[in-house]
Amino acid sequence: LPSLDDPRKYFKASEKTLKDLPLEQIADSRTPIFDPILIKRFITYKLLFVNTNNQLSGVVHFSDFNKPVVHSYLYNVISAYERSLRSFLRKKGLTDQQMLQVLNIKEKETRIKTFGKAKPLSFQWCGLNDLIQFTNKEGGIKVRDDMNRLRNAVMHSHELVYKDDPDSDLYIYTVESFIEFTEFVQDLLRDFKRVSNRIALYHPQETE
Repeated sequence: LPSLDDPRKYFKASEKTLKDLPLEQIADSRTPIFDPILIKRFITYKLLFVNTNNQLSGVVHFSDFNKPVVHSYLYNVISAYERSLRSFLRKKGLTDQQMLQVLNIKEKETRIKTFGKAKPLSFQWCGLNDLIQFTNKEGGIKVRDDMNRLRNAVMHSHELVYKDDPDSDLYIYTVESFIEFTEFVQDLLRDFKRVSNRIALYHPQETE
């Protein structure tokens, strides 16, 4: 319940009494959803109250990370990350042939169908997993090597936070799955930033 005296203050009912709501359980609506501090609050309280312009504007449960808006956000991040890996490997001067040799891809597997036409397997057409493996072996930088798990979950619209009992009608979700999921995302954002920073080294900003 909002305080009548101070719109920034809220109370929760407990045994017919009102107690101050912990400030840590109130999240500013401008805070990025994967902010590490915000994630820790979700783990502690499970449910956060959203504050917009000093007014209560909503509540968010950690299971809300299953909503389509989160999938859409991660889809865009993963797509940009995959493109950044391709760009980085090109900037490093690595070639398609080196990729085939390093990843031990056989000649018969080097042609794939894209839009109905067979094309030679290259940086342009290979998937995220191959790009990651090649980066870790030849790129001089180590990134998380099982990111394809998150990519597949997002691309195929799987639940990102799991129910305690998938067969139950009760919507009870596990904090453990939330922690695993958010750790994946934190690693994705970290690796994306690291690769982007490496690419920026090949494009130094002009100085006046």
